[in-house]
Amino acid sequence: MIDIWDGLETFEQFRDARIVPHVQAVGLGLPQVRMIEAEDEMPDDGRRPAFVQWVVMPGVDREVFRRIHEQVVPGGVRPDGLTFHINGPFNGGWSVIDGWTSRAIRDSFMERTRPILETAPMSGPPTIDELQVEATMSGRAPART
Repeated sequence: MIDIWDGLETFEQFRDARIVPHVQAVGLGLPQVRMIEAEDEMPDDGRRPAFVQWVVMPGVDREVFRRIHEQVVPGGVRPDGLTFHINGPFNGGWSVIDGWTSRAIRDSFMERTRPILETAPMSGPPTIDELQVEATMSGRAPART
């Protein structure tokens, strides 16, 4: 699952009130959670993604990422087929999570961007997790008190 929350406290409240009781009731352990603090985003454009990728670029900092991002997305213009984008620091590097309308459209985008990533100053190769979307929830959930 990939969730985008307005803040850590909001997520923790939801986790403690809704997730923990349910997983405990069925005898499961708590899910592994990996978080990034969002630096920038291109919000959901209303289309539901069919495919999501999570890229982690080790050793990349904010300044290096901004240079890479300007080459990959000149002028910050949303690429065709990108439904949402979020990025931020993660484990001593930089992380990007993108939703796409299809794997084929993402693959076409990566053909253009792969040479840029290959020349980027990283401390190791990037990792790319590819996730087929099975279901989505869109819009903001109502705040609970």
